[in-house]
Amino acid sequence: MAFKDSKGNILVSYRDKNNQANATLVDEQGGLYDYTEVMDGHELASGEDFKQGIILHTPGLRFVEVAPRNAVQKNTEVQGPRQMLELDSQTIFLGHSTLLSSNKGEWKKKDYSDSCLRAAWLEAMPNDDQQSSEELDFRAVNRRFSGTINYVRNPEIALTCECAAPYEIGNYFDGTGWVTHMGNATSESIPCIEYILSGPNIIGYYIDSQCQTFVAENGDELFGETASYSMYLDFQCFCKFTGSTTVTFYGGTGKFENATGSAKVTVVNDLVTDVVTVKMTGKLKF
Repeated sequence: MAFKDSKGNILVSYRDKNNQANATLVDEQGGLYDYTEVMDGHELASGEDFKQGIILHTPGLRFVEVAPRNAVQKNTEVQGPRQMLELDSQTIFLGHSTLLSSNKGEWKKKDYSDSCLRAAWLEAMPNDDQQSSEELDFRAVNRRFSGTINYVRNPEIALTCECAAPYEIGNYFDGTGWVTHMGNATSESIPCIEYILSGPNIIGYYIDSQCQTFVAENGDELFGETASYSMYLDFQCFCKFTGSTTVTFYGGTGKFENATGSAKVTVVNDLVTDVVTVKMTGKLKF
């Protein structure tokens, strides 16, 4: 069964091949979180924001408070862990595949290996925390990457670019849109182009390279290089140029510091609205 809250998070409750109850939360950005311990066998759920709290139904009725993604610190007798994720008031996920559960006031530790919880724990760690290479490798996982950015002409953008002859600056573009793992992203782009002619008429243009930026909602920047491609006039409506290419990601700042990946890109330059729409679909590892 699947339940959706008002924030766009989806909670899926199901049984695996061994008929064991499982639950996974898919947030609005495509992140996955194991909610099996949170659901605790309940089959019906509701709530305003599943990442903050859940109302569980049948059997009984109770409210489970869920900690946000940032780490929650608790004082326990377990030595070592500095950062923790609280699943509910009686269950805490520690690093190194460990659950800490409270039973009548007594905290007990047990092994519990789950990739979603471990990934969330690693991302919650402060940047200045010392982490082993194993933990860093675990954090860098392939994630689905997609989004749409709409560009408009803006000669006042901060980005600068130099195009090598025979290519020239096509224009200065300022973009905004929604991208997974980036939220409300912004982008600036300056393509280096050469027009494609049929006699005296422009029927397309070749983009040899382009200077560009991709900035996430939180300010983290993702670096990418777009492959050369061509845009051709749509001869049915004479209203747009269309083309396709790929973008290769090679790092950035913040959580994208060691990012790698690529995405297929479709580009539509609408001559009526004067908006360039870029759609991306691919994988990003960070």
